[in-house]
Amino acid sequence: KDDVFAMDSVGRLEAAQGQWDQAIFWFNKALAVNPNFAAAKTHLVNATRHKLEAATQATTRSATTRSATGP
Repeated sequence: KDDVFAMDSVGRLEAAQGQWDQAIFWFNKALAVNPNFAAAKTHLVNATRHKLEAATQATTRSATTRSATGP
């Protein structure tokens, strides 16, 4: 049997290292086995939010660098 707690734990370790895609993969895997696992749902939402924030910050930094250095 798949251990959803282990999958969630691996996801949390990946998230702690900022590995958002890997964390999301593990949280989704846990939820595929047990769609009612509330902790994995919460962790998935948080990891997705962090991934989107990181992407937004990278885009903002890139635009700021381009405007500071010219076209």
